Amino acid sequence: AVRCFAKPRSKLPDRRVDIRCANCSALLYRYAKANGAGSRLVKVYAERIVKDMTDDSRNCPSCGQLFARETTIHGKRAFKIIQGKVTMDDLGSSDYLRVGLLHFDIAGHTSSTGHFT
Repeated sequence: AVRCFAKPRSKLPDRRVDIRCANCSALLYRYAKANGAGSRLVKVYAERIVKDMTDDSRNCPSCGQLFARETTIHGKRAFKIIQGKVTMDDLGSSDYLRVGLLHFDIAGHTSSTGHFT
């Protein structure tokens, strides 16, 4: 029997999260998460990884800890996250990221580095 899957969305979700190693806090991925940052991270679709800091997408580049197992879900390459091995930081929507990370001091001066003179 032939299995037909729904056509994948051409646009990535707007919400971005940083996925970090729970052991050493190294940045592993910047990921476009579909259902908000409030829910647990169970799987990561390879096509939604915006920035990959790992060498093989499964091991932390800093401490070498295995944090995911490669699999195929709904015909797409994905990684099943091993619970307790990663943490997730919400970055908000991509509109926020396009503006950039600017830091403001009390007088209203801006700095992209966070250091003020």
